[in-house]
Amino acid sequence: MNILIVAALHGIIALLWLLAALSRRLGAVTKQPPLYRLFYLSMALISLSALWQVSAPFDPQQTLLANLLSLIALLIALFAAWRYWSWLLYE
Repeated sequence: MNILIVAALHGIIALLWLLAALSRRLGAVTKQPPLYRLFYLSMALISLSALWQVSAPFDPQQTLLANLLSLIALLIALFAAWRYWSWLLYE
């Protein structure tokens, strides 16, 4: 079960990397501050969460903390994505 969770987290990391690359280019064109770095922070936090999932696979408290870390990382990524890509909703 934890292997599937870790695989899903790695898939999320790949998507965040893609969003970071696209946001970096969009920010360079529109002269926005470099908020794309928040995607890299999110990737680091999700990597820590994946390592935490593997190190303590059967401890419910550790699993809950790892999931909370993933939630915080995704909220940071959501903020950065909203700052770069919210204009699509208005066009």
